[in-house]
Amino acid sequence: MGDGTLSAGRFVDSVWWKVYILGGPVAWAAVTVAVAASRPPGEDSLAVRLTTAIAGGLYFTGIFVASARSSASGAQKRAQAVRHRLMLRPDHDAERRGQSLSRQVRIVYIGLAALSVAVLMSMIAVGTMGYAVVGMGALAVITAVFCGYFLYAYAAVIRSTNAFVSGLGLKLVRMPAYLRVPALTGGSLSGFTVGAAVYRGVRHGRPVHIVQEGARAATLVGEPSGDGSGLDARIGPERMAAITGKPPSSWKRVAVLYGSSFVAVRRDGNGAGQWMFHDLLLAEALLAANTQPAT
Repeated sequence: MGDGTLSAGRFVDSVWWKVYILGGPVAWAAVTVAVAASRPPGEDSLAVRLTTAIAGGLYFTGIFVASARSSASGAQKRAQAVRHRLMLRPDHDAERRGQSLSRQVRIVYIGLAALSVAVLMSMIAVGTMGYAVVGMGALAVITAVFCGYFLYAYAAVIRSTNAFVSGLGLKLVRMPAYLRVPALTGGSLSGFTVGAAVYRGVRHGRPVHIVQEGARAATLVGEPSGDGSGLDARIGPERMAAITGKPPSSWKRVAVLYGSSFVAVRRDGNGAGQWMFHDLLLAEALLAANTQPAT
């Protein structure tokens, strides 16, 4: 933004977001302790309970507002820029459908998380056994709704992903088994995954096979020869940056295997699965050169 302000998307990528996430609970506890210390001994704890509930509610409200307004992190925006560069046949309707599905899933998950926090904070504020039983029942219902919505969300993620990659000539052919839960510290969905996401397609007359996991990713463009021959290309980040036009910081822990008719790119490390479009860009750039890369 030109006025120097910090948008929600940039805020969740900034150091201030980490300060807020880590410092918020400290401030929350400090305010509660200060109010408790200021009350006469033996006095009813209503003021302390209200302080705890209000401070906690304000802390989580800040998280939910920033999460809801943050349309994409910096990493996602970089990936989208490369995706547009690789686009074969732009399908704006499909892209809008994909964005709408992603936004819908995001809002529902954030809403359910916010509702759960509201119930918990009200349980703290009221502080009676009867209300605690009611609150636990409400939380059980929210959990049931969350689990039920997950079945829809899983299918929605598949449709959304296919809409995003259809213009690249790719299709999602396998999804990992996973459980998605709201991420209170980032504005996206997180969880546990088992297996890999697999994409296949044809680009520029060459088959493309992509396997994506959280900690590793592999991209194969072209078809290796039957004898399995290939050369390990010792290309450094600077050379990859020169080939693709993307900064050297984009090419950490990336290795290349190439032959006369194929290029395979492997990326290791946490978050490797977020660099799918970058790795496809590198593989196709190397194939287009059709020469042995310089070291």
